[in-house]
Amino acid sequence: MSAAGFRTIIPSTPVQVSQLQTIPQGKIIPISKKGKTFFLYADARNKTLLIGNQQQYTTYQQYVRQYKLQEDKVEAADMNADYWGGWGGGFWGPGFY
Repeated sequence: MSAAGFRTIIPSTPVQVSQLQTIPQGKIIPISKKGKTFFLYADARNKTLLIGNQQQYTTYQQYVRQYKLQEDKVEAADMNADYWGGWGGGFWGPGFY
């Protein structure tokens, strides 16, 4: 999220810490303030709040899609290697054709 431009805020007062704990944890939550939408990600365990705007949230979503696509490619390559890996030896081994 930081790579997408979200700002990291660390609460510095007991009031801020207690406010952080009231925000749903581990989810991106949209909020509106003065006609603008912001996105919050609260992590009370690590005492961190990430805040981003619409553009930063869109960038974050693109990063997530790219990461997921890359994971899918690696998984497909592993499945292909597992599937075709058995064709190099045994009865069907070299010299069969």
